[in-house]
Amino acid sequence: SLLPKSKSEITTADGLNIIWNLTMPNRPEHILTCGSPLLESKFHPTEGNLVVGACYSGQVVVWDVRSGRLPVQRSSLNLLGGGSGRGGGGGGGHVHPVVGMEVLGGGS
Repeated sequence: SLLPKSKSEITTADGLNIIWNLTMPNRPEHILTCGSPLLESKFHPTEGNLVVGACYSGQVVVWDVRSGRLPVQRSSLNLLGGGSGRGGGGGGGHVHPVVGMEVLGGGS
């Protein structure tokens, strides 16, 4: 199975986001990594250099393809499972895998 078997495996498993450009079929244009398996990723609708990823660990990560392979921003990781935000009383991060997301363009 491709799914992690334990919480420690979730936090140490590598997530990989490989972006191909059809004009360069011999190699990926960008290889982005994170610390958890990636379930979904999308380009930001108005900032073309930003890629947002949803992780099995519950984290949401943001890469800037101009800045290399590692995320430039990530949400909190909650290893204790005590809830998130709304009265959960926990460490402030998602506990369950993020299996879907929608990226909205920001206004000014």
